Amino acid sequence: MTTTKALLLGVTALLLLTSGAYADDMYRPKPGEAYDPATYCNWNRTGLPPSYQKICINRDKKNPPKLYQPKPGEILTTLLPSCQIGGAISCNDDLYQKVWRKIEADNGEVTKVDMNSIEHFNNGTADVVKYTYVPNTMFDPNSLVRLKFDCHGHYMNLDGGSLLLDAPPRSVVGEVAAIACAGAKDTRLEDSSKDDQRGRTPAEYCVGFSSDACDRIRKVVETKTRPAFCKPGFGLVGSGLTAEQLRICYVVTSHAVH
Repeated sequence: MTTTKALLLGVTALLLLTSGAYADDMYRPKPGEAYDPATYCNWNRTGLPPSYQKICINRDKKNPPKLYQPKPGEILTTLLPSCQIGGAISCNDDLYQKVWRKIEADNGEVTKVDMNSIEHFNNGTADVVKYTYVPNTMFDPNSLVRLKFDCHGHYMNLDGGSLLLDAPPRSVVGEVAAIACAGAKDTRLEDSSKDDQRGRTPAEYCVGFSSDACDRIRKVVETKTRPAFCKPGFGLVGSGLTAEQLRICYVVTSHAVH
């Protein structure tokens, strides 16, 4: 399980607790059902039998989390101040680790970025978990969200189902983008020779398309000009491009067309 998935499972448990609906998340095996620790230790632990809670605590101790290591001078904090052993979620969760980088806005809001949650992908995009709040207020699990950045000035909220939004450089979300995208690299050019869908001949890049569609794709590729619809982030969900347009964009970018 990835750190991000584990974190979101933990948040789900907290959300269920704070909403009063947590009973459905508790351990309630039916006759003949059995689960292993890898499953029930990710549930709301307050509903586990004491013997199972002990197993989960011992499991946490034997499997300490792999944490982001801060750079020299980088100041990180926890998101939640302390963890109660035997509580709803594991004390190994990112919520309780010093892996959160703080960004303060002019309006008084604070955004914390989970450095441990950052994931880079081969198309140059990056995912990260962030939490935005007003100081001295109660923790709100709904404010903990996962964002995807195209690392070219745009992002989308993966938990809110949003389309592409702008991430201005001097905005808070722009700062989050700068943090998440540091080191992100589009390696598709390096991988293109291994991908039949992005090859250098029509026989390679037209796989799965009709002859008419292939002719249209080939004509665009042969112009050696990047079409206007091949904007940064064209491969993200919600770009609105057809399969034919996406194939064109992948081919021309793998050919380093400008």
